[in-house]
Amino acid sequence: MAAADKTPSIEKEVMLNQLLQTLEGSAYIFFAKFKGISSSDLNDLRRKLDKSADRVVSVKNSLAKIVLERMNAKDAHSFLDGQVLMTTGKNEPQVVSKILVDFAKDKENFQLQGVFIDQKVFQKQFVKELAALPSKEQLLASVVGGIKGPINGFVLGLGQVLRSLVNVLDQVQKSKA
Repeated sequence: MAAADKTPSIEKEVMLNQLLQTLEGSAYIFFAKFKGISSSDLNDLRRKLDKSADRVVSVKNSLAKIVLERMNAKDAHSFLDGQVLMTTGKNEPQVVSKILVDFAKDKENFQLQGVFIDQKVFQKQFVKELAALPSKEQLLASVVGGIKGPINGFVLGLGQVLRSLVNVLDQVQKSKA
């Protein structure tokens, strides 16, 4: 019987280590509380998050609390109430937050709790504000558009000068002939 008692603690420790590796390697962790959401809806959310987030996990709160303590993120304990979905990633948290905010609009049983980012805990209002920020691609497109405009103007202006010069030379040639 003693051997059977040790098996769950070893399994628990393995799960803790796997969760710790997942969460520690992430730049951010979004927390959302869900209840009564169908598995097909959760799978749809996971598919939407596939390109932007690294992992979407739901674990027992007791395990999550232990891992958060090991990560010095005790302040995030307040997010662990009921069934909690944790979304982790390394890049573009604003894209992930936008997907989560949009999903939460359609599902009243899916409530954003907050985010652990840059070793700090932020509440759900921050997640909504983060969702309003443009993505990296949008910012790059804006910069490229800003740079492209003056260059296009210069090229068009230079083309007009060259056309005028050709016209003047053509007129000079016709007057000499």
